Amino acid sequence: MKGCAVVKNKIILMNKKSYILLIINQISQTIIIGRLGKLKFNKGLYIYLGSARKNMLQRINRHLSNQKKKFWHIDFLLMSQGVKVKEVWIGSKSECTMAQLFLENGAEYIRRFGSSDCRCLSHLIFVEKSIDKIKKILKKNGFKKFDV
Repeated sequence: MKGCAVVKNKIILMNKKSYILLIINQISQTIIIGRLGKLKFNKGLYIYLGSARKNMLQRINRHLSNQKKKFWHIDFLLMSQGVKVKEVWIGSKSECTMAQLFLENGAEYIRRFGSSDCRCLSHLIFVEKSIDKIKKILKKNGFKKFDV
């Protein structure tokens, strides 16, 4: 049956260009995030917006793995104590479009996190809204929950 899930996921991934990780940080903590340095992360829900034009499944699997070198900003966060990916969502709208949408809805951003290759303020957003409200925004914008 596992093979069926892989085939299903490849079909779901067709024509998708971005993914969103819903991340739970279980403790308030300061984490060194590569060249960004020490950043304070409050306990709560975070949204990370990413893209992968090719090999999206591999990118998502990398984010979910604990066996990796710290390369991207998100690696430093995800490999920290008490931090876990709760859900993965995929869609066709760009990561930058979605980042702007969440910021317009009053979310707080972690300055320059994951957005060094674009003009966005950030691709990591701290949300105080309930996870249900976040899922509603994602669904409204064509994102689908991705089974991992």
